[in-house]
Amino acid sequence: MKKIIFLIVLLYSTYAHAQSVPPPRYSFALAYDDARDKLVMFGGSNKGVFMNDTWEWDGVKWEMKSQQGPDPRNSPAMVYDSKRKTIILFGGDAGNWNNKKSFGDTWEWNGSEWKLLSTDGPPSRTNHTHAYDKERDKVVLFGGMDAQKTIGDFWEWNGTKWKEMVATGGPAARFLYAAAYDEKNKKILIFGGNTFVGPPTNETIKGDLWAWDGNKWEQCIGDGPSPRDHVDMVYDPLSKKAIVHGGGKADGNSATDTWEWDGKTWSMRVANTNAPSEGYKLAYDIKNKTVLLFGGFVGGVPSSSLWKLSGNEWSLIK
Repeated sequence: MKKIIFLIVLLYSTYAHAQSVPPPRYSFALAYDDARDKLVMFGGSNKGVFMNDTWEWDGVKWEMKSQQGPDPRNSPAMVYDSKRKTIILFGGDAGNWNNKKSFGDTWEWNGSEWKLLSTDGPPSRTNHTHAYDKERDKVVLFGGMDAQKTIGDFWEWNGTKWKEMVATGGPAARFLYAAAYDEKNKKILIFGGNTFVGPPTNETIKGDLWAWDGNKWEQCIGDGPSPRDHVDMVYDPLSKKAIVHGGGKADGNSATDTWEWDGKTWSMRVANTNAPSEGYKLAYDIKNKTVLLFGGFVGGVPSSSLWKLSGNEWSLIK
């Protein structure tokens, strides 16, 4: 069995090197390197094959940068640290549902290579995310899941070590939620997700929005996106709004709408789109001043397409 898995990974690696774009995938990590004007993508999976390739998009073309560093994995979290000008990655998983291994390691990508920073801190997990608080210079991580268990703890990374935070009255334990840093209001935002490991229901899928100001959690009230998981969010500094797109609904269908949060109210930006709505990731392209979307599923098939949000519609980047 190990030989078969090795051959699959080897063939996939050979295929990837021959491509000018990343092979199709979902549940990968994505972040935009502001200092180098590069979109950075790592890992993910496709039909049971877990990947650890690192690619960069410079606005014109993709380039594979590395196949060294973190172990192949699915659903890690990755964010850009603007003070240190590096990308921070934490966690993820690999293996099938009954034999799943979660990771609890912290890595740094400096544009040319990966460096292991820590194996201490948050317990291993997957299907979590984190955001970088520019005001406080902290990477903030919340929740996720491990071994079919939902997690609700709360951690901060200061560039050297993790510290578990104690805060009451915040969001319920969850995974597959969205998070972003609201630069205008200087708050970490968390939206949606699933509170129970199992088939989604109207009770477990959430549509609540929470804000962390460095001292306390506050639930943001207002009509907005329907409850959903498998959702992502990014902050648009041009419009000064947080963008939420797509996600999975309790009835098993995908949401195909895109919403904006201005710090007080929600507004729908795109009612319906053909852009991937699950398994994808969002990032904000500082150089070209646009929201980017990569990968995920198109018609139930894993994709390697790259999209941009222009005005009130998503368009495919050729």
